[in-house]
Amino acid sequence: MPILQDTGASIDLAPGRLVNPQKFTGESVWVKSPLSNELACLPIDRIKLELPEIGVIDTKAAVLEKSIIMEHYLMGNQTQLIVDQREVEPEKINAVMARSQEAILKSEPKNVEKERNSERIRAEVEAIDECQLPPSDDGSPVSLLHVNREEFKAAQASDQSLLGCWEKGKKSNNVEFEIENEILFRKVKDHRGEIRKQVFVPSKLRVEILKLCHEGVASYLGTTKTNDKLLRYYFWPNIIKDTEEFVRTCHPCQKVGKTGETKKTPLKLVPIFSEMFAKLNVDLVGPLRE
Repeated sequence: MPILQDTGASIDLAPGRLVNPQKFTGESVWVKSPLSNELACLPIDRIKLELPEIGVIDTKAAVLEKSIIMEHYLMGNQTQLIVDQREVEPEKINAVMARSQEAILKSEPKNVEKERNSERIRAEVEAIDECQLPPSDDGSPVSLLHVNREEFKAAQASDQSLLGCWEKGKKSNNVEFEIENEILFRKVKDHRGEIRKQVFVPSKLRVEILKLCHEGVASYLGTTKTNDKLLRYYFWPNIIKDTEEFVRTCHPCQKVGKTGETKKTPLKLVPIFSEMFAKLNVDLVGPLRE
């Protein structure tokens, strides 16, 4: 008997001519037809369904009267939930197969066995080799700074442009600068009211920091976004001015340009002539060969 699925039914419906009334569970359910407002009280019986690739499922179904002719079994959402929870064995291990794996499958004998009244072919497949990442480009202009903590502390302490900031940081009544573990920081409040620390960058490392926040993976951002990225973690005197100069003189940015920088030619009024043929436009070409 064919099995049809009804996504609008909460319980299965089975024809009464295929069910033994002596095996009813004693339960009943009220069923409403979508074509009428009348309710019908139907008995419930335990049904064993045999589904392809799933096997035998034990479920419950409402049994119709024998006078109602139905040539199929109607499966509802409760049984479909049981089917979805059943673990179905995948028939394909890999959708894409390498040439070496295909050669191994062709050379090895196939092991055929019968399971659930169907033949299934099983073959052992070797594991796929791990993918190796390509070597990094040594000529990349963007790389992390190769400087340790002691070198950074020495460069920050000997930088002449940071002497005034060091003096302010050593004062007890200072609220803008802070010295933590011999490293100078600037405290700033963000838009959420939280205090964030910005480390002071010495002069010899500023160009590398600018490259890190503007070039390469930073996608050559404009002045405003480059400043926003810098000021999240770094600070030095005249940082805004240095960033604007760096972005303005960036060679790739000069070659490509930015959207909106090109100015459009202003429109001009077309002169109006009161008399026809008062002015003629003539296109002359020549001299031409004979």
